[in-house]
Amino acid sequence: MVRKSSVVLTLMLVSVSILLSAAAAAADSAPSKESWIGQMSAVLPGVMCAPNQYFRKCFNIDQNSCNDEAVRAVKSCAARYAPEMPAVFLPKDGENWGRIISECVYEALESNLQTNNKITSGDCKDLSKRQ
Repeated sequence: MVRKSSVVLTLMLVSVSILLSAAAAAADSAPSKESWIGQMSAVLPGVMCAPNQYFRKCFNIDQNSCNDEAVRAVKSCAARYAPEMPAVFLPKDGENWGRIISECVYEALESNLQTNNKITSGDCKDLSKRQ
């Protein structure tokens, strides 16, 4: 399997961390595990499936289909790791588990989409050019 680009993951994690931090601040409390997973299910697909991101640029998949695949991947990854997650998420927990879940979702999406006519442009082959 092709190794994921650290730039792509960093951008996704920063975006997700900002969005989830804003949501937690708005709630004025640390989110529960269930709430945090729900936020990840709502936010992460939009970040990973944005038109200028790897999954939309390098696979023949439309926005809705990509989002649907990403939501399924978030739920699957969250279920896989839920027993290890804390009941309440402090900021450090959100960063740590955001990285773990984002990496899991990235790998799941890449694996699931391989059958979806991967585009073989130079930008898609060269990890350093992925955004």
